[in-house]
Amino acid sequence: MTAIEIVGTGWVDRRDSAFPQAVQLPDGDILCSFSVGGGAFVQGGTDWARSSDGGETWTIEGTILRPTSDPRTTNFLKLTLAADGQTIFAYGGRNYPDSGEGFGRVRDEPVICRSTDGGRTWSDPQVVPMPVDCPFEIPHGALPLASGRLLAPAAALPAQDRLGEQVLVAISDDGGHTWPEHAVVFEDPQHRFGYFEQKLAELSPGHLIATCWTVTL
Repeated sequence: MTAIEIVGTGWVDRRDSAFPQAVQLPDGDILCSFSVGGGAFVQGGTDWARSSDGGETWTIEGTILRPTSDPRTTNFLKLTLAADGQTIFAYGGRNYPDSGEGFGRVRDEPVICRSTDGGRTWSDPQVVPMPVDCPFEIPHGALPLASGRLLAPAAALPAQDRLGEQVLVAISDDGGHTWPEHAVVFEDPQHRFGYFEQKLAELSPGHLIATCWTVTL
């Protein structure tokens, strides 16, 4: 059996944070995004930290997207890096907690922010349109492809007996500025299963793999 050797441990953030995702930049720096406040229940915004020594030590640099009070919103965004190494994408869900309570009952929307200066500053959030109007589960960052195309995945949660019935991707060919196309990644033709915690990766240019775990609807 393959073994993993742990050569060191340390802290990225000591607050009640969750949902980290890291990218390594062309200069060797590592950036890590994470939601702050409420742990897995996401009661705040998204901060980022930087390591310039291979992950040994970390410095919290700021907030990618803040929570708001009017209307009340929270968010959790995850980082990925464009194939050319020039743009960092922070993609995830912006939630409206006062709209409901419980998984699949809270209004949310997929949003994306960008950095083109190595993660020093971030753009305002842009809503990523999806072909269905419902809450979403967004467990992973956007996927930049070698071609320059960008995929933004999300699982649809249209009703309590239809949670995760589709995993969708919004498709952009201009760096996430417009999203004119969509595709279905997972869907059971007999509507027996739902799909959660999807992850997408590009194995080689133009060849993708998607994984998830399933539930019975």
